[in-house]
Amino acid sequence: MDNVGILGIVALILVMIGVASLINISRQKDGPSMAVI
Repeated sequence: MDNVGILGIVALILVMIGVASLINISRQKDGPSMAVI
């Protein structure tokens, strides 16, 4: 497998984690809850 595909997958995972963390932070005022992607 080429490095471009691997980097693309890693970047996608990092973006999803970042979005999930932002949603989790914005919902902390309502209480601790797991972010749903």
